[in-house]
Amino acid sequence: MLKNPIDPHWQLSPKADEFVQSACTVVRAALSLPICPEHRDQLIDWALWKVTEAGEKSNDKYNTRYCSFMALRATNWKPQHEHVFTKKSLRDAILQRPADHERIMRTAVGCVVTVDEHRLLSKQKEHQGWARCAAAGVRVWDRLEGREMKFNEPES
Repeated sequence: MLKNPIDPHWQLSPKADEFVQSACTVVRAALSLPICPEHRDQLIDWALWKVTEAGEKSNDKYNTRYCSFMALRATNWKPQHEHVFTKKSLRDAILQRPADHERIMRTAVGCVVTVDEHRLLSKQKEHQGWARCAAAGVRVWDRLEGREMKFNEPES
């Protein structure tokens, strides 16, 4: 376990857009290269990780704009990087609509949660995006805005 390093304040890196654009270039290449589907999918997954890490100056999977209240307050910290929209759902959307890959990639968001919250979120198969957090009862802090995220009730 680590000592909790989350600062409640967060700043966007001046290189964030460059990193996102670079990840989009990797996806564009993966979609156009004559490679096996497994390698294509691995490249897309890697690029999605990079997008969810790209916002803050440290480019660290545990230093995302969003974190749960529990992760923010944890004293014995074992973080989990949660993909708000699952990598599988984003990858499937990219493969179904390759021309929209950049727009889809820009919807990838990371949120640091606790191990217990990760388990709860993993059970939310019928929801994507912030609706997963709402359905799992995970309260989220926006470190850039300095406020709690407000979610609409998840659709059934």
